[in-house]
Amino acid sequence: MLGREDITAFLHRLSFLNQRGDISAYTRFNTVRDVRRVLTRLRTLGLTRQGQPLHGLPDDFALRQEDVPDDPEDSEAGRAANRELTRALNQRE
Repeated sequence: MLGREDITAFLHRLSFLNQRGDISAYTRFNTVRDVRRVLTRLRTLGLTRQGQPLHGLPDDFALRQEDVPDDPEDSEAGRAANRELTRALNQRE
């Protein structure tokens, strides 16, 4: 049965892929946000009720607001490195 530990494993895997450089911070953010939206919508549509396709899906198989990483577009994180890189490249010319 799926549960919170599966959500945690999913979140850790995305974090690992981001840290390794396989996916961007933006892809990680969008994936978590979109999966949260889909799971919430499926519950809202009643698909976890008895007789429905997702009947029996535990309530803790959900993404919470605090599970969604910060939007990389909303912060200055990473921008300083870009400025430094641009400055270094310009100095080489």
